[in-house]
Formats: sequence, C-alpha cells, structure tokens
Amino acid sequence: MSEQGTTFRLEPEDRKQIEKRRKKERDVRIYSRYQALLWLDDGKSIDEVAALLDRDPSTLRKWLALFKKKGSTDSIISLIAETPEI
Repeated sequence: MSEQGTTFRLEPEDRKQIEKRRKKERDVRIYSRYQALLWLDDGKSIDEVAALLDRDPSTLRKWLALFKKKGSTDSIISLIAETPEI
C-alpha cells in the first residue's frame, strides 16, 4: 500500500531545531525518528522512509500520527524520546 498522498510539513524553525537535535543525538532510535521527520518533510513517502529505515510502514504511520497530534516541536521532540520502539 503506497502512502504517496500523505503530506507532512514542518515549519522552517521546527525543521532547524530537529536538524540541530538530530546531529547531537547518540541514541539510534531517536536519531531515526528525527531523520524520518526530515525525510517526510522533504516529500518522501511513508513507504520510502520505512524502506530507508528498515521499518514497517505501519510503524511510520504510528509515529506520524503521534507527531501530528502533539502539534509543537518541543512536544514532538519530547514524544520522540518517550515513544518506545514499535
């Protein structure tokens, strides 16, 4: 099932903050979640990002639903760190 119709956009300031935190992140799980957000913001589909991260697309859809629900970058960043690996 292709997820090409799914659009995820970060505000420019949010993207800068996520890029900055990703560069400093040592936990591979959290780094992957930051990277997923950036790739989705770049216009990659959920299927493409899932393949790049070797994850099931349903995992990315769950992450994305949680990220969209939170609303602010600070909330997203804290959620990234708190969400267990699915």
